[in-house]
Amino acid sequence: MTTRISGLPRRCVFCGGQPLTVEDVFPLWLGDYLGREPAYRVFSAGIGGGQRRGFRGLSMTARARRVCRDCNSGWMSSLESEASALIKPLLNETLPIPLTGGSGGNLTLLARWAMKTALMIQCVQRGSAIPPTVYEHFYATQLPPPSPQCQMFLARHTKHGISDGATSIGWSVKGPPSSAGAFAYEGEMYGVTFWIANVVLQIIGYVPIVPAAGTFTLNYPSPYWGYVEQFWPAIAGITWPLSRPVLDDPGLIAFSRALRGMLPSGASPGVV
Repeated sequence: MTTRISGLPRRCVFCGGQPLTVEDVFPLWLGDYLGREPAYRVFSAGIGGGQRRGFRGLSMTARARRVCRDCNSGWMSSLESEASALIKPLLNETLPIPLTGGSGGNLTLLARWAMKTALMIQCVQRGSAIPPTVYEHFYATQLPPPSPQCQMFLARHTKHGISDGATSIGWSVKGPPSSAGAFAYEGEMYGVTFWIANVVLQIIGYVPIVPAAGTFTLNYPSPYWGYVEQFWPAIAGITWPLSRPVLDDPGLIAFSRALRGMLPSGASPGVV
């Protein structure tokens, strides 16, 4: 993430422009729609017979001065306006909602909104799990990175107990060494999981440091395949609510932490 160096003012995390304005991490329409209290909460869950800190719930009114006026009132505002008509029915679950793939489908819109939100979440959490190049790519293309450098998954939550929250983690990986001793690939991985009431969104990304000499795949933690649907890269289509088991509170915490064990095929973990 962009930092202040030698007294110089920060610049926009997306385009590098100025002046900076205050941007809502979660849009105002979302907080108004859900009626969430503007308070941070720390949740704990019983793990291994004891209590340990789970995560810090995100306020619906969290804000950050990290984007410029042009981005804030331009493409970011347009994306929120477009996405609100899709997100509200997902939260409501009154009627089945067809989510369609393709460049003009609403799965692509959901992926764009999820990536934008994940990037803004980094601005209010300690440190940033997502490298600056991902911000640059999203600003230039208005799309998440393609597979396998980015994958997104959708799940459902019970809506009880833990209502809103987010976790972000980053870790390095190295691909298997070749006969010459060089790594086939080396890079940084990031995982962001955030949930709003019943909707759980998870973004997984890989940013190469050494360009891949060959193809690789990301190995998603197998215990959760029964709970999730992949929606980016956009598939043909899915129906919401998902016809899959629903994550309870302990399952949601475990789900958000499971990415630490996720590696590309043949890779070894580096320093988390």
